[in-house]
Amino acid sequence: MSNDSSILQLDDEGRKTLRVTLEDLVPDDTVFKLNLYDLDEIATFKHKDPAYKDYRVVQCQPRSMRAQVCPQCGRRKRFNIHGYAEKDRVVHDVNVGLMQIDLVLRVPRYRCDVCPSKTFHHQFESVEANHKMTKRLCEEIQREAFTLPFSEVAAKHRISEPKVATIFDEYVRELEAEADVIVAPKVLGIDEKHIVHAMRGVLVDVESGRLLEMLPSNKRNRFTEAIEAMIGYDTRIKIVTMDMAPAYRSMIQEILPYAKIVVDKYHIFQALQQRVKPVKTRLGDMLARDLEYIEDPAEKKRLKQLLSTANKDHYLFKYGSKRLAEEAPQRLLLMAELCKEFPVYNHLRMLKEMFEGIYDAQTRQEAERRYGEWAKLVPPDGKGKAGKEALDAWQRTYGVMPELYAEFRVLRNTMENWKIEIFNYFDDGCRYTNAATEGLNNLIERINRIGNGYGFDRLRAKALYWHLVTAGVRYRLDIKKIPIYETPKDIFQVGYVDFSNVGAAMGKDKVIGTREEISIIGEFVDEDDHQPWTLFSYISKNSPWKLRGNMEYSGEGP
Repeated sequence: MSNDSSILQLDDEGRKTLRVTLEDLVPDDTVFKLNLYDLDEIATFKHKDPAYKDYRVVQCQPRSMRAQVCPQCGRRKRFNIHGYAEKDRVVHDVNVGLMQIDLVLRVPRYRCDVCPSKTFHHQFESVEANHKMTKRLCEEIQREAFTLPFSEVAAKHRISEPKVATIFDEYVRELEAEADVIVAPKVLGIDEKHIVHAMRGVLVDVESGRLLEMLPSNKRNRFTEAIEAMIGYDTRIKIVTMDMAPAYRSMIQEILPYAKIVVDKYHIFQALQQRVKPVKTRLGDMLARDLEYIEDPAEKKRLKQLLSTANKDHYLFKYGSKRLAEEAPQRLLLMAELCKEFPVYNHLRMLKEMFEGIYDAQTRQEAERRYGEWAKLVPPDGKGKAGKEALDAWQRTYGVMPELYAEFRVLRNTMENWKIEIFNYFDDGCRYTNAATEGLNNLIERINRIGNGYGFDRLRAKALYWHLVTAGVRYRLDIKKIPIYETPKDIFQVGYVDFSNVGAAMGKDKVIGTREEISIIGEFVDEDDHQPWTLFSYISKNSPWKLRGNMEYSGEGP
């Protein structure tokens, strides 16, 4: 290395930057092999202070003077070396375990015989042109920046956060340039998410679970532009899943008049639970007051204990009777006793379970019939003379106070307002939910939380392209152990094996016991007679033998 090589930087446990000069380095006995195809390693240096043992500097030079391109005339050929750059080039490479690696490159300069007035330096194919790092390090940072916070990536590779952000932004521009125009899906999911201080629109392919677009706002015009930009949006989109947002419904009816709107059933169940919880609390408070008037101390204590147990069990009115029977039969017994002693709880149970039973229907007609039966359990509004009469009749029929279940009137009104869209779910080929959309919303939230302050553009890029960057093949080497045969014990299947070296002539044959197990190493073709054979080893002996053919006979064992 030249004496005035650039000053190297080392991030010392994330607390400070240690400037390393040539005087701080001493030769290392081991020369690191970088496996970079265009570089030869000359020497390796380490810090003379043992406290910085996790740092190495490898001096390199070009492996061969490959054909270079003259930047002046564009000629490509092997040019003669005119000299070397005054200063060596310092670049970062991928870590080796916990050890940071920097490369010092000796840079040749060339002179073109057509335009000899100027020289140009060697172009290293394994080094990123715009960053002081190897291409493989840059690619690793690109991948990690999609799944980890920028600060974590910067700390791992001991570079600055702005450098990680710059590499990420450049990579996103490459991905966006290569991205295809969105083809409209058959089932489109629409939702919104409050992220980075604003509501953002989300469009999802429900069948594949892929995020199609994340919009800077949830305004109607943003959704309209994004949907109309999809190829074949007016013919390909058959179903739109969404929550109960009136603005989205009117928008879809306008731009996709032939698409069926399906309200996500989990939003319906969420609305049900929002009504069950306050009613359960109200009933508990009312019954606790009523129990104070019971004169029998033993009966009073028993009912108080029953009510206390029910109030503490948050899952009692959260799970259906089927799930209670499967996962917690003791809760089912508690529910039975509670409903027997307190009829007001029994009516709440019927409101909940009959509503959940709507989605067990196999046809739309059956679902609407079940909904009609459930609606009778909800107390009427009681408006006007006729309404008061209906309310009195309802109370006589069910024997409970109507106002205890007032919240379910809101749920019934919601069902009436969205009846078409809710029961579209039961039509043939329409049983879709917004589960994929909600899952992607959770992913977006997790990315934002981990990132701790991403802007919208970077958050959008991570959410849109993470599946392209993080997708990879998981390789698993599995050496299977297989028996030579599977026949009755008195019959033996054998093969002829020689102990000679690979490619040599047949040596001494040996009969292999039929119940032995072997580990296959590979299949090859003999050099001499071009016959196929299999290299394998006994588990017990671990010595490679060569198995020819698959000759078999039946007879007595060896």
